[in-house]
Amino acid sequence: MIDIFGGCEGIVRYLSPMAAVAIAVLIAGNCQGQKFEALLTGQVDEVSNPLIKWFREEPLVDATSVPTRPGGLVHDRDIKRFVRIYFPRSYGEVKDYEFIMLHSPVMYHLEQKHAVWMHDAIEEGSSSLSAPACMSAHPDIHNAWVGSVLSSALPNDCAAVISAGGPEGKETFHIIVNRDFPEPILTPFIDLGIEKFIGYHAFRIIPRQGVRTVAWQIGGFSGRVPYMATWEYGEGRTMTLGDSFGLAFWSDYAGRASQNEYGLDILMNMVLYLIKREVPTDVLVFHRMRTTFTRFRTEMSLLISLAEFAQRFGASDAAIEEVVDSLREQGELAEELYMNLDFEESQRVIGSAFEEFDESESRIKRLKERALMWVYLIEWMVVTATIMLSGYLVWSIMVRRRLYREVSVTRLEHER
Repeated sequence: MIDIFGGCEGIVRYLSPMAAVAIAVLIAGNCQGQKFEALLTGQVDEVSNPLIKWFREEPLVDATSVPTRPGGLVHDRDIKRFVRIYFPRSYGEVKDYEFIMLHSPVMYHLEQKHAVWMHDAIEEGSSSLSAPACMSAHPDIHNAWVGSVLSSALPNDCAAVISAGGPEGKETFHIIVNRDFPEPILTPFIDLGIEKFIGYHAFRIIPRQGVRTVAWQIGGFSGRVPYMATWEYGEGRTMTLGDSFGLAFWSDYAGRASQNEYGLDILMNMVLYLIKREVPTDVLVFHRMRTTFTRFRTEMSLLISLAEFAQRFGASDAAIEEVVDSLREQGELAEELYMNLDFEESQRVIGSAFEEFDESESRIKRLKERALMWVYLIEWMVVTATIMLSGYLVWSIMVRRRLYREVSVTRLEHER
């Protein structure tokens, strides 16, 4: 049974062989199309890195973001409020997340129980990715990470990194993929140039005992240093990355030009490995589909903006909603087919939706023009009436002078 989008074999593990086969046939489709919940914490604002944008574009992920480090539009004064409002309220809620992203969190902004909940969730089967290694070059931040129980669940020995001189390395590096790693996390990207991408601002990883290396970085430090490392922790699986998703190896969010157009695809391979689902090898198929969904959402956003503009001028709400709902339903169907690995049908559905965009845009424009015609007509009538009334008053008062009377001679003047 394919397990890329759901771990369904556990349902049938203890059934008889015949019953297992029957149930597997019934539930295989649903299991493949299962979304997973992701908890993002740390520097996860949209200004600092593309994580929120990426996970929003990926139909498989339902992500919750809890910023716990200042950056972009997030300030220190806001973080306690974010944690209070958005962080899960109990261990059970944390355990519901299959994947936890620790993107340079400031641990002293979290309560101790939050770190314990995440640690225990990982130990009991959740997964986690930490980036960058040791979280920061600032002593107050990496010392808080080392002192947290959560750091023991990650494969990087940050205490050893600090003793070795700190986490930061030289600025420029590239990576070498471990071709002997049993899962195809990065190997499908070798022919796409992943080993030629230039990264900036490397962080050191000193792996704990039992850690496996997925890739090494060359140039950030003296010799070959792990760039991506992973291990099993209890029932869960965790990974540490040697830089940040906001830096140039992954994206152009740091202000440097990036050569990597497959950032989301690489990240999703990492995440699917961590949550113990099948890692795809035909990454270009997924890349094309994700790019198509991004384009679809962009065009939908523009169409909705046009529809809202038309509605403000009195265009028919029912007619506009009919157009928008039809396209939205096609987009949802295409995503559902994508999650069930039916890429051909998904592409056909979303291609049909793209063909309808021009007609839908023209229809909404016609509704807008009809609404604006009445606006223009009313404005023309008001302006015309105002001009006519003003002209009549000016003619009556200033030209014909109907409201004026001729000066007559008074009796006193006549007697004189």
